[in-house]
Amino acid sequence: MILRCTSKHLLETKVVHLSLEIAPYDVDGVDYEPDSPYQCALSEEEHDLHGAFLRYIPDSYNEVWLFWDSVGEQRVVVLTPCEINDPDTQDDACSLFEWHPGKCNWDFTDPYRAAIDAMLETMKVDLRSVEGLRDVLRLFHPPDTEV
Repeated sequence: MILRCTSKHLLETKVVHLSLEIAPYDVDGVDYEPDSPYQCALSEEEHDLHGAFLRYIPDSYNEVWLFWDSVGEQRVVVLTPCEINDPDTQDDACSLFEWHPGKCNWDFTDPYRAAIDAMLETMKVDLRSVEGLRDVLRLFHPPDTEV
């Protein structure tokens, strides 16, 4: 199984300002989360730069991406999305950028998501039910907290 890269990086203020100049608003209404680390979106296969999607550029086919190297230097780059479709479904396009290194995102697994899925599977929790959702929420709240 090929995994997603686990490298994470916080946005520098200058990067936020630069990307806001490129795309002042996001078409999906997504805003930056400067206190949350951005995880590299590439597969775990070796790559020189880590990359994370930042936002869509309105009225354009392009996207704003953050790249960082092993010492943490950040770059903002405008890229065209990858257009390769998942061969199994023929309708799920890769969400990475054109000519990205490694596999397309539908061909590898996010290790954090896989760990959460495995934990839920061992708990046999059905999140579609109210009780199942309450069971999961109880893991994160003390017993005397109302859920």
